[in-house]
Amino acid sequence: MKKSTKFIVAAAAVAVVATPIISGISYAGGKWGHGKKMHGMHPIVKNMDEIDANSDGAIDKVELQEWQVVKVTQFDVNGDKMIDLEEFEKMWVEQMRSRMVDGFQFLDDDGNAQITLEEIAMPLDRMFNRMDRNDDGQVTKDEIKKRKKHARHDDDDDDDDDYHRG
Repeated sequence: MKKSTKFIVAAAAVAVVATPIISGISYAGGKWGHGKKMHGMHPIVKNMDEIDANSDGAIDKVELQEWQVVKVTQFDVNGDKMIDLEEFEKMWVEQMRSRMVDGFQFLDDDGNAQITLEEIAMPLDRMFNRMDRNDDGQVTKDEIKKRKKHARHDDDDDDDDDYHRG
């Protein structure tokens, strides 16, 4: 394989493997809104059986690299040995689908496979209430900045306990 092709394949493979990790950071350890937990799975764990070519229950670097080549080739629709944005989108959607389903199920409180305005409103209302540090019914940029800076401390010099409010 040519050096430039190896680089492109490696870069795309890193994107496939790293993307769910990066997106996982955005939901702060898996907790959302009202205490439910979302269970995203790292693509290596999720695809372990597929990656483990010799079925020995372990993945070595060669198996991982071969799987990466297969995945990139699968999404390189135009065969130019590069992943363009359209191809990457399809790769991204495949890797993120389980998180999307988790997010949908998290919001679908009654499990009827439909999300109502009320089901969306509940976690948003809780988040709003936590961010409204002075309980005035408004969230300002200053409150958001304070929330980020002092997420575990109540140091806004009032008598309430912002962190434990909910």
